[in-house]
Amino acid sequence: MAALTGCVSNYTESAKNFQALYSTGDYANSLIEAQTLAAQAPPEDEVVLKLQLANVQREAGKIKASVDTFESVENLFQGYDASAEISLSAEGISAFSNPYALPYRGRSYDRIMTATYRALNYLELGDHAKARIALNRALFRQEDAKRMVAEKQRIAREEMGNVDASDGASGRLVRSYEVSNAMSEGAADFVGLPVYRDYMSPLSLWLHVVFFLHTAQGIEVV
Repeated sequence: MAALTGCVSNYTESAKNFQALYSTGDYANSLIEAQTLAAQAPPEDEVVLKLQLANVQREAGKIKASVDTFESVENLFQGYDASAEISLSAEGISAFSNPYALPYRGRSYDRIMTATYRALNYLELGDHAKARIALNRALFRQEDAKRMVAEKQRIAREEMGNVDASDGASGRLVRSYEVSNAMSEGAADFVGLPVYRDYMSPLSLWLHVVFFLHTAQGIEVV
């Protein structure tokens, strides 16, 4: 959660009270605060505030509620993934002129850990079938992370070539922004966190191995 601070328009300021309560282990009151923030979330903050809520619901023992909130986040992820491919140059211009105008879509690490925590929730509820699907999804998303970084770098190189030199200083500035942003995407997906080989989360992998050793079940395609 700390890694997400500052990634969206007003999260740092609006979540101050929640962070203060959460850091002291006051899950009951931090849950109330998180519910209020999520209910009032603007579009650009919806993902991060719902992830925050789902996490504190787990901490407060509200497992079923956490399952439902994570499901809502999954729906947001799927909506973003189903939308038309975003132009890096268009995003670069928007971010340069108004960096808070773009919604926080969730980084690769958010998606991997959302699936992992969903698996933990299902395990606590005794639903091994859904836990298995969630664990497999976490693995597939780690593979997606590698693919997405390579694709964004490819698009950035192509769009860099399309920037007309006649655009002058402003064109070069946008071009510099979009390329540097895309090239650093791999590291940015894990900002504030250790970067693991091949985008693998040790917790997700460990939980996956333990689960399948215990149940003797193979990977199921999601």
